[in-house]
Amino acid sequence: MKLVKGTRFVSFLFIGCSILIAAGILFAANMYYNIDTGEIVMEEIQRTTGLIRAIGGVIVGGTATSTLPSGVAFEVRSDDDVLLSGTGQLLRFSGGHATNYVSFRAPAGLTTTTVYTWPAAYPTSTGFVLESNTAGTLNWLSLADAGLGDITAVGDCPSGDCFTSDGNQGSSLWFYQASPGPYRSQLTSATLSGNRTISLPDASGTLALGTGTSTYVAYWDGTNTLTGEAQLATSRGGTGADSSAWNGMLQVVGGSWGAVTGTAGYAAYWSDNNTVASEQYLGVGRGGTGRGSWTQWGVLYADGSTSLTNTAAGTADYILVGAGSAAPTWKDISQLLTAGSGINLSGTTNVTVNLGGTLATTTTITQGNYDMIFALTGTGDFVIVDSADDDIFRVTSDGRVLYGSDGYPIVESGKEILKEMIPVFGFDLPSQTATTSFVQLSRTIEDYPFAPAETGTSRVHKFIIRYADATTTASSSWRVWNETGSSVTDTFQVPASASTDLGKGEAYITPGVTIPINTDDWRLELQTSGDTVRVYQIFLAAYDVIQ
Repeated sequence: MKLVKGTRFVSFLFIGCSILIAAGILFAANMYYNIDTGEIVMEEIQRTTGLIRAIGGVIVGGTATSTLPSGVAFEVRSDDDVLLSGTGQLLRFSGGHATNYVSFRAPAGLTTTTVYTWPAAYPTSTGFVLESNTAGTLNWLSLADAGLGDITAVGDCPSGDCFTSDGNQGSSLWFYQASPGPYRSQLTSATLSGNRTISLPDASGTLALGTGTSTYVAYWDGTNTLTGEAQLATSRGGTGADSSAWNGMLQVVGGSWGAVTGTAGYAAYWSDNNTVASEQYLGVGRGGTGRGSWTQWGVLYADGSTSLTNTAAGTADYILVGAGSAAPTWKDISQLLTAGSGINLSGTTNVTVNLGGTLATTTTITQGNYDMIFALTGTGDFVIVDSADDDIFRVTSDGRVLYGSDGYPIVESGKEILKEMIPVFGFDLPSQTATTSFVQLSRTIEDYPFAPAETGTSRVHKFIIRYADATTTASSSWRVWNETGSSVTDTFQVPASASTDLGKGEAYITPGVTIPINTDDWRLELQTSGDTVRVYQIFLAAYDVIQ
């Protein structure tokens, strides 16, 4: 390119400025100053080869209005992880010290991902340790629950795990009592000739101690102390004699002998001080039952002072009921229950209770995992009334839900419930037009803006338009134009206003209007009859209609 002499400097100056401006435009295209938030926004990756120093703190993620909590200098607002990716990197905590620090480091040569979840609170007291499950969830555990302790202070165990099946030798445990005392007791194992298992019972109480001779009879010679004797003394319910003293006669205390008589298979008993007799069924007075057989599945009861008897087998689901001085009998539950305050009973094996009347106490019904169903299968309604017997809440048999004595319909078929509403007007100021062709009045709506309709309802859309009209006779035409499909989705008419004063105006809610509910782009357009229409606001409302 040839430059004319005398204009070269100016030309080069303009060319250089143009290059600088172009470079500035390219750089600034992804950087701007947000007046509303007071921020410089960069919409690109920035690389710093030196040091970034944030004096006031750093927020990663979040929104344009995010602020740091009090006392926090660095915060990550997103749900993404914070990564230290270098080999052997440390997460340091210096505590303000110039050179020393406490840190965490991942081991080298990792072959799996390990995540530890810390406890949600401090331990309940000092001396707790951290334990982990197989998922890496950490939990505070007391030393006692962890099975830790000073084993050298337990009995005669020298060290280690002495009191386990494969542990070190240890056979004695000692218990110390300071007062009264000092006294000590020793729990020890005898010299073993083989493996032994000693099981304690599943019960509370005191273990009995004692010594004895093989084949001797054991008896208590003190509290919790056992001993034995060859023949159990008469004072303890025995005879005090061995088998050599028996020769067809019985020797009793005092030196007298009694005759022995009886029938084979019968029960023996003393008929007087020195005579043994027998009876087929040992009587109640002698600790027997007085009977030789029982009715199967009957219940045992006393029929007098000499014997026991039992009832007949009870009918399924019947209850045994006492009868004072007479024998008990079986009865069904309906024979035992009475009902009042509008509660009616029916049935025998299975009793049906019909509710009604006045509660006698505060009553709580816990449904658990089950529904409580009121089946309105007839013409009756479910009604809650106040003390004046006026309706508070009523569910009618045809499915309507009414509130108050006037029966305001909360839920009924066809009732419209306003769910959401958004502004769609496309201008910041009131806009007016008198054109007889369609012009765009709304923003272009790119996606469906509302949440789906609730279950049991259908969705209806309406426009709420605040406008003024220069005529009181001609309505204006409106349409929903599908930009994606280049087609009309729906049309409607907006009536003329009551006056021609464009400074006033009216609000009009359209009937249900069809709009695209997918991802198609669409807009709302207006066509006048030739008279000026001024539009102030347009809202799109979503109603759920109860089915």
